[in-house]
Amino acid sequence: MFYNLEDDDLCDELMNSAVRPYKLWFNDDNGYILQYDDLSFTWDNIPIDLRNKLNGRQKSLPKVKNITFGPRDTWWVSFQDDTARWSPRLPSHISKYLMKTVRLVLDPIDKDNYFIFKDNGNFIWQVNDDFDEDMKDNDENDDVCYIDPQSIRYTQTTIKDQFSNGHNIEDLCDDLEDGRTTVSDIPMINVVKTRSGNVWSLNNRRLWCFRHARNIDQIPVRIVDKRPSWFNRRIQQLKNPFYIRVRASSEETECQSELDDESDSDEYD
Repeated sequence: MFYNLEDDDLCDELMNSAVRPYKLWFNDDNGYILQYDDLSFTWDNIPIDLRNKLNGRQKSLPKVKNITFGPRDTWWVSFQDDTARWSPRLPSHISKYLMKTVRLVLDPIDKDNYFIFKDNGNFIWQVNDDFDEDMKDNDENDDVCYIDPQSIRYTQTTIKDQFSNGHNIEDLCDDLEDGRTTVSDIPMINVVKTRSGNVWSLNNRRLWCFRHARNIDQIPVRIVDKRPSWFNRRIQQLKNPFYIRVRASSEETECQSELDDESDSDEYD
């Protein structure tokens, strides 16, 4: 964990906490919310209505998943059961889109700007003309959407413990958790989306890292139209597509089945 803060009290919290810090959110009024590994909180100088919302929440209810602060004491908070609450001061042109939203990004300066990640992987935004053009260029090149990695299926039963560039997948997972590497530092994984709506990964080692880094709940994926020749046959044979075994480099490979074959050259550098 790395940080550079002017708030001495927050530095003390990070340095001396018996529980490992997990997530940290700042607002535009020198306030913050710090979430720990056990999903408990400390905070300072946050909007009163948000503080009351967090204080009054029963311990039996799902824990907080994400928080977004906007200008003028506006906020949005989502929970582990994918429900959400938000500030009544959010402009109506934003709040009308907030049902079935998995993440909201607000502009700390301009109250009218926003970027919304929907639960179907699509997004809605209002930013500026340059941003519109950038998004249009991306749409023309690839069909890209944002998805929770926990909902993506593997297409193998086992994977090697290293990428083809020699990096260990557990090291990358640790780097993602500690913030030394971000999702944007790693190439997008390619996926196949079937008619049933299921999403299958073609880059299983990267997916393993995203699924096991506890602070990653949305990743960009590229939906490909052309399925590999092995795809249909293989997914029909998989008994549990949400589980994959990591095999050590020292393991023998001669007796592996077709379901263990590497389906990608999974480099990330």
